[in-house]
Amino acid sequence: MNAIILVLALAAPPGPALRAAQPIAAAGEIKGGPPLVQTFDLAHAAGNGIVTITAVEAGCGCLRQSLSATVLQPGEQAKLAIEVNTLTQPEGPNRWPVRVRFRRDVPGAAAETGEVELLVTATIVRELTLTPPQLALSASGEVTRTLTLTDRRAKPLTLTRAVSSSPHLSANIAPRQNTETTITLKLAADAPPGVRDETVTLYSDDAGYPEFRVPVRVQKRAAGGATAVPEELALRFAVGEAE
Repeated sequence: MNAIILVLALAAPPGPALRAAQPIAAAGEIKGGPPLVQTFDLAHAAGNGIVTITAVEAGCGCLRQSLSATVLQPGEQAKLAIEVNTLTQPEGPNRWPVRVRFRRDVPGAAAETGEVELLVTATIVRELTLTPPQLALSASGEVTRTLTLTDRRAKPLTLTRAVSSSPHLSANIAPRQNTETTITLKLAADAPPGVRDETVTLYSDDAGYPEFRVPVRVQKRAAGGATAVPEELALRFAVGEAE
């Protein structure tokens, strides 16, 4: 019997050269709004060769990633931090898959490629809402849009400041009126033509909701260029329905 087990073990194909200690990060129940950050440990699990992480792919634009290293020697590790913008995600159970592609180079042998599948899960509980949670601005000149933060808790938070990733995109916070706060975003007329992904970060006085990151897709057209009508669409999805 022991001999049979040994033969089966020798015949089994080796595992991938890149492995995750915990491929699933379950965050449990979280508040919708603040970013969710989960970190995965990736290790070079083969006995030789160099492992190069060639890509980190996610199916949701709500994810950002930060990788501590892309080239690993045997036994070395890299940390992959996945940040989820929960502000734009539906209430209830959510799953965010991530695929890490890699290549292993061994002298005298053909390159080996593979992938590691990771998963972040969480159940989002929404106590307040930002409408809309993200924006698309398309214009040839100056354009403004408004956001509304609604907080119906007994003690609503107060937005203290707004910071834009672009000097051509500004955000002005109006004084809170009961449960609602209005934020006005303005794209300047002198913004350069092109398509860019910007972020407006809203900071608050509530320790449970220190910040909200609003994605803004900016499409600045040259004067006299083509136009689209309507310039903006707002889509709503039911709980459990994929985008």
